[in-house]
Parts: sequence; structure tokens; C-alpha cells
Amino acid sequence: MDITSFIAQYGIKLTHKPYPNYIGRMTGSHYKVTMTLGKKALHTEYHKGSAHNGSPPTVAEVLDCLVSEGTDQAFREWASDYCMDIEDAAGRREARKTWKTCVRIREKLKFLLGECAFQTLIEDVERL
Repeated sequence: MDITSFIAQYGIKLTHKPYPNYIGRMTGSHYKVTMTLGKKALHTEYHKGSAHNGSPPTVAEVLDCLVSEGTDQAFREWASDYCMDIEDAAGRREARKTWKTCVRIREKLKFLLGECAFQTLIEDVERL
């Protein structure tokens, strides 16, 4: 099943609003998005690079991004996979902060979808 079919099957919806006060290094379009499934909601930021010409985010783009960023790996394994420098204290602190964000993303997505739909998304859905 592709990600669009998955979204339709579960009735996942997305609302977004521009995030004009975004402070960060990335140029492009910035949004605050809310993904909903029934009465459950997941709130997060979503950023698109300038090559996307300001087109608003789609459910498929945001969902695919969340799956890509979420992790259940142990810190050292995750850091190794992403070639993070964790030998010095400053690099380790920054990497751990990013890793914790990725763990929370996965937890939020799992809560929104429920265990069964989450596993289907991770294991059986063809992503973007």
C-alpha cells in the first residue's frame, strides 16, 4: 500500500498555518501543523526548503517526514548511523538533544496512529 492509500484508509487529516516567526537556519517555508486521526492530534513544526515554492504541506509529506525522523534506536547506535561526533561534551549534548527530539517524534506518531496502524506504516507502507 502506498502512503496516500494509508492516509485515506485511516482518515488522517492535516491543518497548517504559516509560522512567520520561525527562528532557525533553514530558509524556505515554515508551518505549524496539526495532524489528526479521530479525536487524537499531533502538533509539530514542518519546514519546506525554498525549492518548494511556498506550496503548503500535504498529509503525505508531513507523515513521511515524521516517519523518517522518528527513531527507537539507542543513542550511540543512532549517533553512529548519522555520523554524529559524540566524543566531546558539546557534540554529545547537541546530538543527545536531537536524538531525544527524534524519539519524541516517534512516540507522538505512535500515539496518534495506535500500535497496529503505526506498525503497518513502518513495515508495509510504500513511502514517498
